[in-house]
Amino acid sequence: MEQPPKYPSTPHWPDSQSVHRDDSYHVDPEYFVGKNVVITEKLDGGCTTLYNGEVYARSNVAPSHAGWMGMVRKHHAYKTLIDCGSPRFYYGEDLYGIHSIEYDEMIENETFRLFAIRHGDKFLSWENVEAEAKILQVPTVPVQAKCIGYNSDFYTRNFEYNIQNPSALGGECEGFVMRIADEFSADEFSMNVVKYVRANHVQTDQHWRKNWKQCKIKERMK
Repeated sequence: MEQPPKYPSTPHWPDSQSVHRDDSYHVDPEYFVGKNVVITEKLDGGCTTLYNGEVYARSNVAPSHAGWMGMVRKHHAYKTLIDCGSPRFYYGEDLYGIHSIEYDEMIENETFRLFAIRHGDKFLSWENVEAEAKILQVPTVPVQAKCIGYNSDFYTRNFEYNIQNPSALGGECEGFVMRIADEFSADEFSMNVVKYVRANHVQTDQHWRKNWKQCKIKERMK
């Protein structure tokens, strides 16, 4: 089976509060000025790829059957089986296994949150991401804003103000991801996507897997 492309590393906004040694900064924040952008909440889970009915962790070397991917495998993976020569790669945040932030209880088929779709060498527009999410019956990550900024300070103030609020899913807010709303080339990902992370956010290390704990699950309302 073809190995799906890994989701690229996202550069930080210059005023991001928590930047680690192996992270990078966006080279030109003014690039976003005057463009339609979408700002979504950065969720604290596992970056997960769905492709051809299989689930891949960030390493994407081979399909993952780890226990913490049980819900996304059960509810969503099969929906991405391809029947044509134009595969799509679905990227999302898997929240079934708790990382550093524990969110409020959620329905088990909402523990995976879609945030990007790649088709060939293009990342689809956010409008298309939302449209396909409805078809697949999978929620997207929470949208914080859809807007046009007149200068980079506008976005910095937005991030600094809203990082003080709790997550849309309960618990602390890890941060935000801002992307150009339109479709863009995968080769230009680092120009079109940027993140802002709250101060003192602890990156989850490898040890959480040894004694991983599932998130709180609630029953669907009948």
